Amino acid sequence: HAATGSAPEMAEVWGTSIVRVFDLTAGMTGLTETLARKLGKAAKAVIIRGGHHAGYYPGAQPMTVKLLYAPEDGKVLGAQIVGGEGVDKRLDVIATAMHFGATVRDLAGLDLAYAPPYGSAKDPLHQAAFAASNELDGLVEFLPADADLERWTLLDVRNDEEVNACPLPGAVHIPIDELRERLGELDPDRPVATYCASGQRAYNAARMLAQRGFEDVAVIRGGAVIREATMRTPEFAEH
Repeated sequence: HAATGSAPEMAEVWGTSIVRVFDLTAGMTGLTETLARKLGKAAKAVIIRGGHHAGYYPGAQPMTVKLLYAPEDGKVLGAQIVGGEGVDKRLDVIATAMHFGATVRDLAGLDLAYAPPYGSAKDPLHQAAFAASNELDGLVEFLPADADLERWTLLDVRNDEEVNACPLPGAVHIPIDELRERLGELDPDRPVATYCASGQRAYNAARMLAQRGFEDVAVIRGGAVIREATMRTPEFAEH
């Protein structure tokens, strides 16, 4: 503007940022849940954990993706990602998607570069978009990791070793592989919140319950990993 008196309109800025802390990388783009609440903007979020490349290829590092979207139309609103390698490229994909007004369904259909050393056939971004699309379609309800679970029957579908290492007090423990045969141990008239290590088995359990007539079922998003981390924060302890 200063040199020519005219210039293209400035593109939107999403606040995309990234930082490395020792062996971890953390980054974000767009809205956070906290900022969305402050702005009075409706937003939902999903949390998934996946490897930065195919698990059978050596060196896969865990990555946690939190994806925010608009509940009315699925428009991507932001993301926060923590992991090792590959955080930067996932953030760049989401920032680009938001620039063009993409929805979670658009994100789910992206044709991303795939080879075992670089990614998975179902990339962590695909997985997050799948989870958001399922919630958008009414197939699942996600509860925040720090949700008040007093009214819920907690169903822990992890295996015995996982439960012994990190028990969830007050939960009904039925491993996912035994759930269909042991549904009689649950009251279908009470709301049920399903729980596992990262959320995948909990989602499968929720679908099983819905198919068997349980009408009020939800999944604790992020599973044990995220809930345990949340419960250790000072904000959670104060409540």
